[in-house]
Amino acid sequence: MVDRLGASAGEKTTLVEDGTEFKGSFTSKCPIVVRGRIEGDVAAPSLTVSPTGSVHGKAKVGQLHSRARSPATSTPTSSSSPAR
Repeated sequence: MVDRLGASAGEKTTLVEDGTEFKGSFTSKCPIVVRGRIEGDVAAPSLTVSPTGSVHGKAKVGQLHSRARSPATSTPTSSSSPAR
């Protein structure tokens, strides 16, 4: 089962909460959920960007889920984002 953050039940998640800004390279072995802002490159098994979130940089991820207005430049092996 997948929760509202985009992570499977019981799975650890790295959360960048709304109001949080991070600058630099961001790497996690856990899925990353971005509600705040990341300015820099991101590497993780999956990346979910919420409507309030933004990633400005390259994302090297297995899966990309974007609900943001303009997704980051990325190199996902697969992605899931809503059709507009």
